[in-house]
Formats: sequence, structure tokens, C-alpha cells
Amino acid sequence: MKLEVTHGSDMADVMVTQDARVLGEMQKDIIGRTGKREADKAYRAMVKHRRQWRDARDKVAGAFFRIDQQRRAMELAVRDYEALQRSGGDADWISGVVLEKIKARAKALDRVTGDMIHKARLAEDRKEQLYRAWRKHEERRRQRERERAMRDLGL
Repeated sequence: MKLEVTHGSDMADVMVTQDARVLGEMQKDIIGRTGKREADKAYRAMVKHRRQWRDARDKVAGAFFRIDQQRRAMELAVRDYEALQRSGGDADWISGVVLEKIKARAKALDRVTGDMIHKARLAEDRKEQLYRAWRKHEERRRQRERERAMRDLGL
């Protein structure tokens, strides 16, 4: 760490790569077998921590990217809804259109099987998206059947 502060991370990395004993010298260890061993251990620890930091940074960047994607999708949905309101104007008409679309999608998902999605010539992310929608649809359908059966039994 002192080496990175003193010389900068890029230069420290180059220095340590060329001679790992530099870590021992910076810590004022005895140069030799013990110093080299300690220096190698410190170098491995530094590489490990740097990798963990890089992975965490990438994970955070990915989360921010997904948040931004969701924000843009929400803005697009709001714009579409407002456009529907301007063109139709009536909330009942809009809800009717939305219900028709939901029913059409449900009918389409009823006809789909997991094998059909797997064999489809689509991009992998689109296949995953369809598979998730299909699984959710099946879960909801089973839940509705359970609720219907409970109502029929009077529970």
C-alpha cells in the first residue's frame, strides 16, 4: 500500500512485477529468503485485493447500468401511456386495450412450451426473457387454478 501511495498504482504494479522483493524493501524486511517469501505473500495479497476491488467496482457499475436501463424503460412506458391517453383520452378505453394485449399474450404463452423456446432461433437474452415470462405465466396459471379449486370447495 505504501508503494502504491508513494509511486502510484501503475508504477507500483510494474515495480512489483519486475522484482517482488521491492515489497519487502518498502516494509523494511530483511532481504533474503524470508524477505522474498514475505514479499511474494504481500504481492499475492495485493493482487487478490486489487482483483476483489475491481470485481466490486464492476458489480456496482453493472447495477448502475441496470438501474439506468430500468429508468429508461419506465420513461418509455410512461411516454407510451401518455400517448395512449392523448390519442384515446378515455381511461376505460386504455384499460380495455391493455386488457386485450394481456389476454393475447396469455393465450400466446399458453401455446408455448419450454422446448419451443429452447429451439427458437432467437438471441440468448430474448430466449431467457421468454422463458422467464413463460415460467411466471405457468406459476400464475397454477395459482389461479388452486384459488378456483379452493373457492369451489367453499374455503
